[in-house]
Amino acid sequence: MRAIRPCALSAASIARALALEGITCLLAHDSATALAQLTENAAMIALVDIRIRDEDGTQLAARLRALRPELLVIIMTAYASVDSAVAAMHAGAHDYLSKPFFLDELMRALNRCFELLALREDKARAEHDLAILRQLEATSRLATGLSHDFNNMLAVIQANVSVILERLGPDHA
Repeated sequence: MRAIRPCALSAASIARALALEGITCLLAHDSATALAQLTENAAMIALVDIRIRDEDGTQLAARLRALRPELLVIIMTAYASVDSAVAAMHAGAHDYLSKPFFLDELMRALNRCFELLALREDKARAEHDLAILRQLEATSRLATGLSHDFNNMLAVIQANVSVILERLGPDHA
């Protein structure tokens, strides 16, 4: 992986660097645009700078996660501090990057997000498969119960037919 140092890279520069890695980015320079894009697109990861035009990035992260709780947010800042990292985590950030960072640092953070998303998909698929298995088990129990009840009724009918045949004899009309 390339080690590109995006010291003072703009969002557009980061988007271009990520495009080279095969990752599509949507850019939003204010919170209203970010919220609108989140409602219109199926983005699963948001890169949010702590300092944006009209709102603190941690507040935006909290609003984005309130809108879509499964969204993974990576907060990035050139003004890293313990307080801002704690605020980011309280806002629901999945990761926190201090600028300047290398592209491979961002890619590691994104890959952790991609791995978590894959695990979520696997979990959803397993839960779906489990639900189907439970339905099949319930259907099997129902079929077993019906078969048992039907066999009991057939046994009664067979016993009655045997009794009737014994009493009437073989020559009876």
